[in-house]
Amino acid sequence: MPISANEAFGWYLRSIRERRSLSLDDVEALSRALPDPVKKAYLSRCENGRHKLAFSKMITLCRVYELPPEVLVERMELDLELERLGGPETAGLSYRELVDGAVLAAKEGRYWDGYAYTRASL
Repeated sequence: MPISANEAFGWYLRSIRERRSLSLDDVEALSRALPDPVKKAYLSRCENGRHKLAFSKMITLCRVYELPPEVLVERMELDLELERLGGPETAGLSYRELVDGAVLAAKEGRYWDGYAYTRASL
């Protein structure tokens, strides 16, 4: 079974935070001055796929991460749509197998499968 939309979106949130070299504590501190601050425990649960990110918290994270809100909204929408459609099993595949699967799926016009393989490879 492919990973859930919550898990995939959580991985994405974590990757954004880590690329900005921010800890969970940093995000909590930076969000304190904003209308809907994000606690580190809440963000941790979201990043681990155990909790869905509330829209108001998404806006806060966009301000902290200096991202336009549509970036996170679009990613969440893609992950939810893939979950609805179903996708290939990606668990246990190597990076090379995931990349090869994405390339083959794209060549065959199976774009959602290609997205699933690409997402898992990241």
